[in-house]
Amino acid sequence: MNTSNTLPTPACTYLKFIDTEYLMPGTASAFIRFEPPVFDGTSITFLGDNEEREGLFVLRYNGVLERITDNATPLPGLYGPPTGAGQTDAYVQSFSNSPLDPSGTLNPCDTLTIPRPVFVDGFVAFFAANWPQRRAGIFLYDRSSGTVRPKPLVSNSEGAFLRGAFGQPVAGASGSVYFPGFGGPQNDHSGTKMDPGIYSVSVYDHEQKITQILNTVTASTPERNMLQSIGNPNVWPRLPEDELLFFGLNLDENEAIFGCNIDGLHTKVGPGYQFSDGTISGVSDTFSSQISVGRNGGLLAFKTELTISGGGAAGAVIALSFDTHPAQPELILTAVSPVPGVTGPNVMFTGNSFATPPATDGKRVAFCAGYMDDNTTNGVGLFVWNSGAATTKLALKAGDFMDMKEVTNIHIGTDCFVDGILVAKVNFHDGSEGLYRLDLSNF
Repeated sequence: MNTSNTLPTPACTYLKFIDTEYLMPGTASAFIRFEPPVFDGTSITFLGDNEEREGLFVLRYNGVLERITDNATPLPGLYGPPTGAGQTDAYVQSFSNSPLDPSGTLNPCDTLTIPRPVFVDGFVAFFAANWPQRRAGIFLYDRSSGTVRPKPLVSNSEGAFLRGAFGQPVAGASGSVYFPGFGGPQNDHSGTKMDPGIYSVSVYDHEQKITQILNTVTASTPERNMLQSIGNPNVWPRLPEDELLFFGLNLDENEAIFGCNIDGLHTKVGPGYQFSDGTISGVSDTFSSQISVGRNGGLLAFKTELTISGGGAAGAVIALSFDTHPAQPELILTAVSPVPGVTGPNVMFTGNSFATPPATDGKRVAFCAGYMDDNTTNGVGLFVWNSGAATTKLALKAGDFMDMKEVTNIHIGTDCFVDGILVAKVNFHDGSEGLYRLDLSNF
């Protein structure tokens, strides 16, 4: 814990989960790098690498570090271990299709061997691929046995998605796993056509039956907007009926946040929505495809672009509240807002990394952003907005000291914030880094 009274320290208390002094299991070298973790309230799962290999791990605070898999270990159905090969190494964050081209087109979006995993009850679900062999799967790690289930939840080597494609999983209620995908031109389910859409499978179903939740070839909103592409869904189990929430693109190229429940497809918030500081733009890349849904509470958080006075554009952090009906968007900050908690001559936010991505625990929204002043002093901070007080405060910044080391950068993911506790990746001036548990419950 932080103990120094002479050096600048974070405005929150913290505990270290792991840092780059730890040896990676199965190797003789320490970690050199981590990706921002996923947090379920007690444990984290994360991607880490060293000079020898890259792997996926899970860790309970003060617990034993568990290796799920790595790029030296074959996975079922992949014909080898998961691979990483530059721009060809990617998971499918989204896929596009139209009624005229239902076969779809893959949209790779990451260079990680194993992208962001998800906790599903007592399991960890993750996407992995052997790209030279064109084999991919969604796999399940059982924490009780410490093993990867022999049969993938989803595979493009057999079953409904034979020669098809699918994306990163997200967790729903009661052991359900959701993912975007579409089937190949042929599959071994005679008479079944796996149109582009969102699908689900249960970790408790031994037959691993796959159910289509949304068909994007035929679905349209009440305004008759049809979808051209979708990002990975987030699941909102707090509503009276479970609802899928996701980033999508209409056939008319307008981006929006969509919802899908038993009443069908509908737009939650899209271009043209007006705030006092500006209007959500109607151009491409308006919305960040990474959205965050609180495990508890009533918020969805995302980044978008506003058209502001004078015709300029600025990034903005938006919270969509489900405590009102219909759900109401609330503007937290824009990239031209004053920088909370930072003093200096003409301090302003900088860079395209503003609030990419935000994270919410259902009551608060946290995001990272860079800033600078007229003295060309550059910094980065972790900011926290409280929905009840409608205020934004600075929790941690570059220049603070944690464990007697100077912070230089901070990174978070969309699924790292639960009940006031956030787990972030923190970089230090000496080149080391670590994954830290930050207590933001007083913010």
